Amino acid sequence: MSISKKNSISIIVERASVRTSDGAGGYTSTPIAISGSPFTGRKIRRKVNTNPTLIESRPGAAEISELVLVFPLTASLKEGDIATVGTRKYTIKTIRTYTRSIQADAEAIV
Repeated sequence: MSISKKNSISIIVERASVRTSDGAGGYTSTPIAISGSPFTGRKIRRKVNTNPTLIESRPGAAEISELVLVFPLTASLKEGDIATVGTRKYTIKTIRTYTRSIQADAEAIV
């Protein structure tokens, strides 16, 4: 089942799994796309649980939120996977499974 919302995006997910010698005593990891990628999903912001007193005590402080990528239930994600949305890359941090979707907290790779 795919997520069919008007703000749907394409999310490519890769996992570094193939390690090869670099000839200098180290190795390189080659990312490979996971099964079913690219996924049709969404990118949303979620409020972070914080102490509201602390936030209210700073005049003009912005609301704290984190990026969440929403995937269909068929996505086989793991923490540490790399998700690409457009030209931006994100590391999957935490994965939560719900009745109709999988949500993953993501952190931008700078």
